[in-house]
Amino acid sequence: MYHQKFELAKNYLQKLLQLAADYKYGDASLAYCKTLLALQDTETAQLELRQHVKIWNHPEAYILLGRILIQRDNLQEARNYLETIITRVKGSTHFHYKRNRRFIGQAEKILREICKS
Repeated sequence: MYHQKFELAKNYLQKLLQLAADYKYGDASLAYCKTLLALQDTETAQLELRQHVKIWNHPEAYILLGRILIQRDNLQEARNYLETIITRVKGSTHFHYKRNRRFIGQAEKILREICKS
């Protein structure tokens, strides 16, 4: 993915997820969702991100899903996902909070933008 070969990455990640859906604690799943977004396949990315957040607690996945929902004018659902991740990160252990606090700022910024519109 670092070399912008998203189609190749998509195929590789699909095969990997078929073999081991929980590979690297969901990192492969998140990479697959990011690849779909890079290929502008937002419909599939939204479905995959919804599945991802049910299983894994990656703050970045919640933010990506929130952005997709905002693009589709589903502001209330986007707000719910963003508020959920803010609450989860703030309520996590100190280690996880420090590791993921940048996502709190991103989510709060997106929420402010929602309120302005």
